[in-house]
Amino acid sequence: MIKKFFIPVLILFVISCKKNDDNGGAGTIVQGDAVVYGQVMHHFSSLPNIKVWIKKGATSFPGQDTTLYDSFQISDASGFVRFDKLANGSYYFYAKGFDQVFWADVWGYVPFSIDNLPGEIKEYDVTIPVSE
Repeated sequence: MIKKFFIPVLILFVISCKKNDDNGGAGTIVQGDAVVYGQVMHHFSSLPNIKVWIKKGATSFPGQDTTLYDSFQISDASGFVRFDKLANGSYYFYAKGFDQVFWADVWGYVPFSIDNLPGEIKEYDVTIPVSE
């Protein structure tokens, strides 16, 4: 009697087991151990309150459509943004906002690469130049 009950339950259990796929099969950014500090600069001055988007896996500028980017940060009072837990790869930073000193809309972009050794925790600095 136990075998008749156990075997169907075991089969049902095996069939119902599957790999947990939280993203429905879409690509995800694999998290790593790099931290990138970016500073938005215009005419040698840092800019606060500028949105900075990041795109992983880009080998050329993805363009100004911000829906193509993975995430964004807003620069602090010193013009800095921080992106944590980045994996090895090619990235593009795209910044866009308003310079209150020059009273002008500004934007710019810069490529960046991360190439950490396995297990290496590393911090990077990048300047993100913007202009009118």
